[in-house]
Amino acid sequence: MINLVSEEGVKQVLRDLDPATGAGWVSPLQPKGTPAFGPGFSAAYTKTYGHYAVVTWVERPAARSPPR
Repeated sequence: MINLVSEEGVKQVLRDLDPATGAGWVSPLQPKGTPAFGPGFSAAYTKTYGHYAVVTWVERPAARSPPR
């Protein structure tokens, strides 16, 4: 969750995080002793709630691709 001053600020951040723009992405924390997160298949979703941006990012166990 990202707390910004305005809803317009949130919308700008989420536009920048859109993979289609190629502008960038957030990096997960990598606490000592935890498995690496991010190198395998993952999915992320964003939502605007007023001046809050909520980013949900999940990764499948063992970073496997989803079954087809």
